[in-house]
Amino acid sequence: MNETPMTPERLAEVRSLDLLALMPERAAAVIGRALGDLVAEVERLRAELAARPTRAEAYRQVADELALMQSVEPDHRHAAGLYSAEQRARRMADAAERADDRARVETAATETGHPAHPAPCRVPASPDCTCDDTERGGVQ
Repeated sequence: MNETPMTPERLAEVRSLDLLALMPERAAAVIGRALGDLVAEVERLRAELAARPTRAEAYRQVADELALMQSVEPDHRHAAGLYSAEQRARRMADAAERADDRARVETAATETGHPAHPAPCRVPASPDCTCDDTERGGVQ
């Protein structure tokens, strides 16, 4: 099993396969329908995944709701607990955002062959690189 996501180019390649050139007509028809169903399912799942909030967005939503609860809480002891929980949720959102950014960079590095670097630099020799010298491998 392949662990890397199917690229849009590979999906287009699968979609455009000429099965009649590869196998008998009857088999091509059956396999063509199955491939069509699989391609449609991949596209549906990708759209569903893209519509979901990121982990960072979900944590920020929780933090915002905790802040609202804190603003209407009459007991200061409970409000302090809500504030603490809100701050933890915001830290979790920041951590999730950094982890998601690292995952995007690593995926891009795998797909493009460029070394992985955090946003916004992406490439260590670029003028907008924000990495320190050790992360850049000494590249200035």
